[in-house]
Amino acid sequence: MGRGLAERTRSAPASTTAPGPGLIALLALACLALVAASPSHAQTRPPARVRAIAAAASDYTMDYVLTGFIAARVQTDVAFRTTGRIISRLAEVGDHIKADDILAELDPKDQETSVANAEAALASAQAMEKQAEANFARQDTLMKGGFATRPAFDQTQEALRMSQA
Repeated sequence: MGRGLAERTRSAPASTTAPGPGLIALLALACLALVAASPSHAQTRPPARVRAIAAAASDYTMDYVLTGFIAARVQTDVAFRTTGRIISRLAEVGDHIKADDILAELDPKDQETSVANAEAALASAQAMEKQAEANFARQDTLMKGGFATRPAFDQTQEALRMSQA
């Protein structure tokens, strides 16, 4: 574009003057602005679609699904003082009862098993106490003869106290 303009200025009559560098820069900027504003280069968005609905009253109700539990305001925990299986029930719903009335009978197997376990634990503890007494007597004899250390004697004495407790 600059070459054609220069050729025209040479062939023009002497009375016209050549355009200055400021005018050329202004023309170049104007061309760039036209190219940038052309619709082929501009980003165009399609028009947004809007749907209008008139508000009206309806019979539609929302369904809510909630989780939780229902409980009484005042709740009393009632339980047996012992474990076991009920073998007979002597009172029915709605019966009038008095203090010391027997309401149910439990299977005695659970209590018998508990008693047997307690007796076995007692026998084991008594045997451990006898063993601790024998160990302490031996350590005491060794300590008096100077053949035992003080920490070993103290440990045996502590074991005896624990077994007696």
